Amino acid sequence: MNIGISSVLTDYSTLLKKASELTQDGSLNQISQDITEYKVIYIYGIGHSGLIAKEIELRFNRIGIPCRV
Repeated sequence: MNIGISSVLTDYSTLLKKASELTQDGSLNQISQDITEYKVIYIYGIGHSGLIAKEIELRFNRIGIPCRV
């Protein structure tokens, strides 16, 4: 298998495992509940993290959760 493809698959596998852990211990539910209770969510980032923050802002605003970067 191509090394690049293998690396991507490993990364996605790790992300899925971490997401599964959050779901099992209830953390994800608590985070979701907290997010919906805030009047505005502020996200900070520099460089590439700033671009990701902007993407999160767009997605949250689209579903009605006020968010600022």
